[in-house]
Amino acid sequence: MNQHLLKREKQTLKTWGMKTENIKISSALYAIIILFTLFTSVIAFISYSSLYKIHQASTTMYFDRITPLEQLKIVSDRLALDIVNTTYEMNHNTMDWQVGNALIHKSLSEIKENWNSFLKTKIEGEEIILKDDAEKLRAKAIQAVEDLLKITTVKNETTSAELNAFIETQLYTHIDPFIAQLTKLMNIQLTIADKVYKESGKTYESAMLSLGLTIFLGMIFILVISLFVISRTRKSMKYANDVISEVASGNLEVSIKRDGNDEISTLLNNLGKMLKKIKEVVVYISEGALMVKRASAEL
Repeated sequence: MNQHLLKREKQTLKTWGMKTENIKISSALYAIIILFTLFTSVIAFISYSSLYKIHQASTTMYFDRITPLEQLKIVSDRLALDIVNTTYEMNHNTMDWQVGNALIHKSLSEIKENWNSFLKTKIEGEEIILKDDAEKLRAKAIQAVEDLLKITTVKNETTSAELNAFIETQLYTHIDPFIAQLTKLMNIQLTIADKVYKESGKTYESAMLSLGLTIFLGMIFILVISLFVISRTRKSMKYANDVISEVASGNLEVSIKRDGNDEISTLLNNLGKMLKKIKEVVVYISEGALMVKRASAEL
């Protein structure tokens, strides 16, 4: 049973060897070039795909998270720092009412502009609910600021009393809830930005792993194929050189045992045909010389 298996394995190896001898050297070299090209293309595709994903993540983080965060911060700062503080200073007579009114009017314009810009950005998931609640609170806050502008148009005893009462009953009760809702919206921007950052990091790590593995396997595969072609070519060239050396030394009986369709096998087969013709010529010359010798002896 073992001898049968061994014989079968030898036959398989012999058959495989005959198949490899039928592969032309030029075909093997073309195959290496094609494999190298495919290998390079795969690496380029993986690199491009990974860079595109990272670029998309960066774009998403900037335009969908950082920009809205900046817009929300401007709205919050204009309410808390400009409008509320300005109103406080006007109420305590540390700022001219005309200057304060102009500053509040400018801040209100910036609030509306940045809020409208925020609404044009990508809003999804929990952010939609927070935005809808903020819209309701914003309407009350904007109305409060517009009422504040009406009160602070002209300073007199009546408007001064109205301003003081407005601060105590209207200003903070309408602006503070909107600022709190803005804070929630800013926090969710930071949360999503952190999520995008982590996903981008995972994409980078996965890309580097895939790229490294592809390069390693590709180099091993091409190296094996290249070594096989080099080894086979060297073996064939050595065999061809030995045959030519025998012929050059005058041995016309050298046996050429080479099967295959590659270039060296074709060369050796043609050399064998040439040796056969040379031997026929030598035999013909030898026979002619023998006949001349016999004729000379008779003469």
